[in-house]
Amino acid sequence: MDKSWMTKPRGTNESRDGCRLFVDFTVRNYTLPDGKIYCPCKVCRLNRRYPLGVVLSHLTGGKGILLTYKDWMFHGEKPLRGHVEPSPSNRPATDAVGGSSDQSGNMHAMLRDVFGMHDIREDNCESQVVVQGDEEIVVEEADEVDVRKYHKLLKEAKTLLYDRTKHSKLSATIHMYNLKCVGGISKKIFSSLLEFINQLLPADDGAFPVNTYEAKKYLRDMRLGYEKIPASRNDCMLFWKGNKELDSCTVCEKSKWKDEIHLDEDGQPISSSKKHPVKVLRWFPLIPRLQRLFMSQYTLPHMKWHADNHTKEGILRHPADNEA
Repeated sequence: MDKSWMTKPRGTNESRDGCRLFVDFTVRNYTLPDGKIYCPCKVCRLNRRYPLGVVLSHLTGGKGILLTYKDWMFHGEKPLRGHVEPSPSNRPATDAVGGSSDQSGNMHAMLRDVFGMHDIREDNCESQVVVQGDEEIVVEEADEVDVRKYHKLLKEAKTLLYDRTKHSKLSATIHMYNLKCVGGISKKIFSSLLEFINQLLPADDGAFPVNTYEAKKYLRDMRLGYEKIPASRNDCMLFWKGNKELDSCTVCEKSKWKDEIHLDEDGQPISSSKKHPVKVLRWFPLIPRLQRLFMSQYTLPHMKWHADNHTKEGILRHPADNEA
């Protein structure tokens, strides 16, 4: 079916005729139990259902159709094999803090996005063969560590904490840590909460993190890390690259280490081999974060929108239409 009308300027005859074509296609191929369908306009974004007339007015009245909605899978069209339409209605139902009605499927999709394992086999956790088209390619040694981490977390995502629950260790830990971040819970209170939860769960050593440190360590492979760079006491310089091994600032000549006094059991000062920098700069690299956005099936269409779906009609409607 010709869908070139989707990129035509709104208000033209091609756009209006295409909107009517879309409605006629829906009537022929989609069952309307209550006379309503999901509205694919740029405002509703397949999140709301309206009668056919209202949907047609949304599409022709200035809002326009969602350009990323190329496969009309919510209106009777069968999507291409292996294609997942990146629309809000296609995601598992979530609550305000990231819970899901389908924890297992949601965790699997998230792990594939985090590790970039969309083509790797999941039927064998020991497999290190990637399927690309009709060929099977052995994973390189540099990727084997990520493959093992992926399969380890995938296995734990399939194992429930206990009977009669929808949560695995992975989904429960992520859900709890998300609550900590959203609610601003301190490390001490969060550790006490985890300790109490472990008392409620059936006795099983290692089934659930017992404190904040273990929870962060468990989720470390899924998080985008950062680099700690010691800084001068007076913010004169960073102890980085060529200056990494220096013990004092080259400007103010102040030591980069804290003046800490450690006492033994008798209260006598003792020397400690572990030193702590006075100030630390936490650097969050940009490239891995951009890569994560391109790896996710939900954010990828938005990252590629300007290249693939942006209407190039020679008319300035948006700052993105400007060459600058």
